[in-house]
Amino acid sequence: MDSNLEQLLSISSKYRKQLQSFTTGDLAGFSGGTCDISSIMLGHYLYSQGFENIMVIYAVRWKIDPAYGDNKTQSSYTHTWLKVNNHYIVDITADQFPDCKTEVIVTTQSNFHDSFEEKTAINNILDETIPNQYIETYQSIDKELDISTGQPA
Repeated sequence: MDSNLEQLLSISSKYRKQLQSFTTGDLAGFSGGTCDISSIMLGHYLYSQGFENIMVIYAVRWKIDPAYGDNKTQSSYTHTWLKVNNHYIVDITADQFPDCKTEVIVTTQSNFHDSFEEKTAINNILDETIPNQYIETYQSIDKELDISTGQPA
């Protein structure tokens, strides 16, 4: 395992553990429905730890309705994860889907992620701001993980 992959896995696992500790608010019941904000906050945290080239990937997986054969229907699942250095897939919420039981994914290739169709990629994590209602959560995690990077740009 290369050192970047090991470091990303370690940081992402610790970050997920902190997110799981929230029992109220939008993050209660983590990881279902929290992939957007969790990925954005993790991306900022990774940036504060020296990682660069962090992309936010927004994707969709179409539900297939047997009544319509193999055609895509209007029904879909959406998902968000990070891509670091255009090489590493970093996902701390994939286990919200029934076909993925892995809590933290850090890899260079993933059949699970290949099952989604990329809709949008934000090429720079700093282009995705942390919404105001999550700043306190981000800072709390930042403090728990013992870093003092301040509020991300």
